[in-house]
Amino acid sequence: MSGETDIEQDAVPSEVANENGIEAVSPSVEGNFKGLGYDGQRKFVSKYFRHLSPVLKVDCFDIFILYHDDDYKEVDKFRIDLCNIKLSNGRKIQAVLYNGEELISLAGGELDTLEESFVRCTYCFIYLSAVFVSDSWCKLKGQACLMETIYNDEKKWCVRPVLTDQRPKLIFKIPMGLNALKEINYYPSNKLFVSCMQALLNSRINEREDREMKLHGIRYSFLVDKISTIPDSKIGQGILHLEKSLAALEFLKQIQSQDKVETKICINTDLEIDGTTAWSSGSTCSGHSCDLATKFVKPTHSSNFLKKCDDKDLMRNWRIIAEASRSVGFIRDPNCTGTGFRVGSKYFATARHVVFNMTATNDIIDIKKLRSRDCYVEFEYMSPNQKQNPENLFHFTDIVYENADLDVIILQLSGEHNKSFPPPISMISEIHKDSLVYIISHPNGLPQMSDPKIQLYELKKDDVKNSKEWAASKGIDVRNEYSDIENKDKILFHCASKHGASGALGIMVDKRSNEPHGVLMLLRGYPNFLYENISFTDADKTNFLIVEQGVLLSSVYDDMESQEKYNDLVEDINDSLHDLDNIDCK
Repeated sequence: MSGETDIEQDAVPSEVANENGIEAVSPSVEGNFKGLGYDGQRKFVSKYFRHLSPVLKVDCFDIFILYHDDDYKEVDKFRIDLCNIKLSNGRKIQAVLYNGEELISLAGGELDTLEESFVRCTYCFIYLSAVFVSDSWCKLKGQACLMETIYNDEKKWCVRPVLTDQRPKLIFKIPMGLNALKEINYYPSNKLFVSCMQALLNSRINEREDREMKLHGIRYSFLVDKISTIPDSKIGQGILHLEKSLAALEFLKQIQSQDKVETKICINTDLEIDGTTAWSSGSTCSGHSCDLATKFVKPTHSSNFLKKCDDKDLMRNWRIIAEASRSVGFIRDPNCTGTGFRVGSKYFATARHVVFNMTATNDIIDIKKLRSRDCYVEFEYMSPNQKQNPENLFHFTDIVYENADLDVIILQLSGEHNKSFPPPISMISEIHKDSLVYIISHPNGLPQMSDPKIQLYELKKDDVKNSKEWAASKGIDVRNEYSDIENKDKILFHCASKHGASGALGIMVDKRSNEPHGVLMLLRGYPNFLYENISFTDADKTNFLIVEQGVLLSSVYDDMESQEKYNDLVEDINDSLHDLDNIDCK
């Protein structure tokens, strides 16, 4: 390797804005870059952003929130509520978590100290809870923030403890240093929360913009200094290298065209394709094409350097999964989260028990709670500190299908003017034995995740019997354990499921189609006692069956089709499916 950085090849002057009559003819001419106006500088920094030092990649924000990891779900909701508050200048509050990707991932690792977070943010909110005040490390970080306000005049009064209930009702003692500070009251009975936040941020509304301007200047100067050290000869060398590469590629195309070589390649590969191993369709190669292939890649007949877990996958498969992910969202209310997916023209399918746990009153799903503004589905939730986009939020108007035995419910989404629904799944199929299955979910209300290549499981004769016997010997009540595990409308498999993943979409990638096939909905895991607060060693877990279960979408469709009252729903779903006629193909 030459030791050159890719910035030496990126610094192509023709792509930098010509502004104020000064054209950046060569990146080694420092004055040309310094002659750019603000817009040109902004484009310049954006183009070479990845070459900034890790700390310079971190942006500026209004608030960073310090919290205990066990409170993530509640804290993230608090962050979202903050980010929906509009200030007097028309912009919304920008709040981030202290360990969120804006402050950490973007910079390539954790910031060395909380001081860096203070530099980027106007306020530090400390989300207090019983677990936070009992954790020595969290208390230390809180005290460090407090000390910063004492010794840094610019940060006076910028630390605020967040209380989730009135002081007399708190079940923990507020640390002494934080107890003297003015708190943020964040609980349902406080109707002044939004106005208090607006008043607090409006009082220092220009501070973030001022920091951003200073940061922009530092970033720009850093990149100019870095690029100006690149000799002109490096650019010429890069262009020459590119020309040679293009010439070699054109020569290769000509040879392949002459020999009429289409897809035959003399390279052994271990790439897994839909559960099989890909080999060249021909046993030999002719003429020049074979020579070229063996020249660039030395064949190997072993996999000495593979990971212990061989999970490599075709990018084709991931493109299909990415397409399916647009249909998947997570349903939430203040107390519970789950996963589900779009079907038909205006419907959302999820596990019935998810909706039941959110809304049930006297063991009946409460339609009023379901229709409340606190209960909704969010699509395109992809990163931990992502701003909530109203365009991706939808509420519910009715229940159009419900089956307690299958544990499936389909809800009608509320349509809004100039707001379109995400696409529905376009295919429903049975699972083919030679195809891969992926789970797309929002476990624990987290950003969307994919569990690749789940393993289907076939129940063995004595699995349940042996598991119950072992559990009973440990004093566990096994009367209702593994109930419904043999239901033929459902399927067993191994995946990385967690709370909040119920209702997740199972997608089959078939080598005969470039579209995602909806095949199952994740429902639960077995045994029941794993959901209880019982600790088991790894050795213990070898004594009983641990497996997940989902309902087959083909069974759900068959159930709807068999009942006349669902004719309109079936017809609506049919209109969105591409090849329903192939639902039974094996």
